[in-house]
Amino acid sequence: MEFSVKWLKKYVDTALPVEELAAILTDQGLTVDEIIPGENDTVLDIDVTTNRPDAMNYLGLARELAASNNGTLTFPETGVSGETGWPCAASIDVEIADPDLCGRYVARVVRNVKVGPSPAWLQELLNGAGIRPINNIVDITNYVLWETGHPLHAFDSRFINGDRIIIRRASKGETLVTLDGEERKLVPDDLLIADAAQGIALAGVMGGENSEIREDTTDVIIESAWFDPVSVRKTSKRLALHTDASHRFERGADIEMAMQAADRAAMLIAELAGGEIAPEPVDAYPIPFTPMEIDLMDRNITRILGADVERDRVVSFLQVLGFGLVSQTDTATRWAIPAFRLDVNREIDLIEEVARMYGYNNLPSTLPDLETPGREPEPIEELTDAIASLLRGAGFQEAVTYSFCSPSDNRMFRPDRDDVIAIANPLTENLSVMRTSMLASMAGVVSRNLRQGNQDVRLFEMGRTYFSGGDPAVEVPGLAMMAKKGVLEQSWNGSADSMDAFRVKGLIEQVQDRLLGDRLIGYRQSAHPAFNPDAAVDLMLGGRVVGVLGELSESTRKAYEIDHEVVAVELDLSILLDAEWRSIRFKSFSQFPKVERDSAFVVDRTVTFEDIQAFLFAQDAPLLQAVRLFDRYEGKGVPEGKVSLAVNFVYQSEERTLNSEEVSETHDRIVSAFLDTFGASLR
Repeated sequence: MEFSVKWLKKYVDTALPVEELAAILTDQGLTVDEIIPGENDTVLDIDVTTNRPDAMNYLGLARELAASNNGTLTFPETGVSGETGWPCAASIDVEIADPDLCGRYVARVVRNVKVGPSPAWLQELLNGAGIRPINNIVDITNYVLWETGHPLHAFDSRFINGDRIIIRRASKGETLVTLDGEERKLVPDDLLIADAAQGIALAGVMGGENSEIREDTTDVIIESAWFDPVSVRKTSKRLALHTDASHRFERGADIEMAMQAADRAAMLIAELAGGEIAPEPVDAYPIPFTPMEIDLMDRNITRILGADVERDRVVSFLQVLGFGLVSQTDTATRWAIPAFRLDVNREIDLIEEVARMYGYNNLPSTLPDLETPGREPEPIEELTDAIASLLRGAGFQEAVTYSFCSPSDNRMFRPDRDDVIAIANPLTENLSVMRTSMLASMAGVVSRNLRQGNQDVRLFEMGRTYFSGGDPAVEVPGLAMMAKKGVLEQSWNGSADSMDAFRVKGLIEQVQDRLLGDRLIGYRQSAHPAFNPDAAVDLMLGGRVVGVLGELSESTRKAYEIDHEVVAVELDLSILLDAEWRSIRFKSFSQFPKVERDSAFVVDRTVTFEDIQAFLFAQDAPLLQAVRLFDRYEGKGVPEGKVSLAVNFVYQSEERTLNSEEVSETHDRIVSAFLDTFGASLR
């Protein structure tokens, strides 16, 4: 934000050169990015952080300088005198229909004004701050805004139907033509300033064209109010309408400044536009402000800052900054927090104020005596940390991608979901919706890596997908993995590190082993349109599809300009957080030796190993402890449409050593049952 030094010195009596003023403000946390010299003035470009709306005005900056003993603070005159005529209530009635969005509304009436150009000094100050002068009435509201930080608006009273101002939510389908000539379509979340017949301003954002100040305006109604920051921000963002007023209301205006700002504007209008100020301003203030009180312990100042700051200096710093001393004891002081300091709500915030004024450079270099309590991690943190550790050990690198993507990317990977959340003000079409699949974000990253010559692409991401139906959205935690298929690295000794869908499947099973204590996720052939139908499976848990694993289809790779085969997986992690699946069970291992048998079956190609495994464990064979597939072959010697599966059987007893005869009897029996059921043959 740009501030005129000439204007600033109206409120702080200091002879310091501009460079020193800039250095002091920077040391106090209001960084001066640039000093811009001009013909008659110098401008300071100050980076005022969003938590300091109190410093987004000249009075706030002057207060900062005065608190550091670099000038005397001079408040602008706000005392109104010479009020004449009927009281304000005779000209305007104010009703706050939605007090949750409007905490205060002050209306002052100034009659018999003469609209015209502002005097040269006012135009010069506004131009120095980058504000275009319009007329004396509007210029005064802008001047008071930059002076006090409190936004104002002026209405021509002729166009206020029924002499009533109603602060209410907009009706569905209601519209308003704002001062910039644009018709705005409103929604019920928008707060509207209305008269008895129609809307006349968007609260905290911009006035309406139908009630603006004109050349023949004679009676002016000054609005000085406090509006809910969240409401103003939602309206401003939705309509892409950013103003000086919305910039301040969004960050939190000073509710106690409303009357002073209205008085200041009325006084200047009477002085510069020849108006007559009506007495008894209307002040709708449903719940008056009660300042928060915070105890500040002397020992905590010393403990946190590592310096002994005298009590008198602490009191001086905070009082000049606007904090009110309520009481004090031998060990502490109690402070009332002013309405303009919304960022101060704890003792540590007061200590920070003391540190700023004392000077960070004056603090000794000591280590603080702090105890950092441990924090119990959330279940999702434990889950993602464990998965990330496993995948890093397997050579994968963690990626962080945008949560936004294009609608076509979403349709590519989640054509079954139409509950997509659109971004109200997207940067580009490619980032216009929230992703419903993490692969929609990762595919572009893989494509760029491969095009730039990185052939060892193994990426994973722990992130979220988003769907409508929640407040504001349903967020689903998930895991996404993508890797180039084939040989990734060739070692010096000739060994190679390769990647395919089977290796990724093995990693998923390791995730289960580590997190669930068992392999509960099953597999079935997938018809996912983004994957190769002959090399993709759905991941199943509890009868529900929780993910997909396989090779991307040629059309998907073509859409992302990927010239290599790619293996991908996406897994919904929310179901793994369910206690039902996370009940890890333990049992003692057998002290007796195991016996193994191998058999190779020729079966239909459509038969999955999961089907075989489920059938074998369903047999009456308590000695069977494990079944493992160790070879799969199709080709010469195996009939077309068939596949050879080599299976390792493990038999073991918890009570005794098995003999060969009983193992052979059990093995032959369950193999025979399998051959009959599946129409298979031994190879």
